[in-house]
Amino acid sequence: MKKILYLLALCILVLSGCTSNKVNPYPSSYLIENINNVQAIDDYLDTGVYVDKPLKNSNTLLMLSAKYSTDVDVVKTILAYGADATKKNSKTGLTALDMISLRHGVDDIYKVIYDAYQNTEEKKIKTYVKGTITIRKNIYL
Repeated sequence: MKKILYLLALCILVLSGCTSNKVNPYPSSYLIENINNVQAIDDYLDTGVYVDKPLKNSNTLLMLSAKYSTDVDVVKTILAYGADATKKNSKTGLTALDMISLRHGVDDIYKVIYDAYQNTEEKKIKTYVKGTITIRKNIYL
């Protein structure tokens, strides 16, 4: 009986248009055209889209900013929404840090992305180590 009620509730949610994935109302071309406009990027992210959702050519918004932006505040805004600086493009294998490394004259943006990359890597290592310690405790208990 519980399964039937669960399936019925799920069907109602789906049919009413309530889904967990938000539709991206902005095309990639809009984002590229406005990659130096902090307000436009902030408005885009305020729609609730997943900040690391792959866009055109499998780039995330942070990767696009690494490739095209000249405004460090745009990068800071994207990172403030929780963008993962270690995420790799599924086609090229490049991160935002790799992409910004190919550009010249954007040292301030490079530093912001580099710091975010290092912080994310440190968190991943701490999480792994903490998980390993927890597993070992469980084994020996």
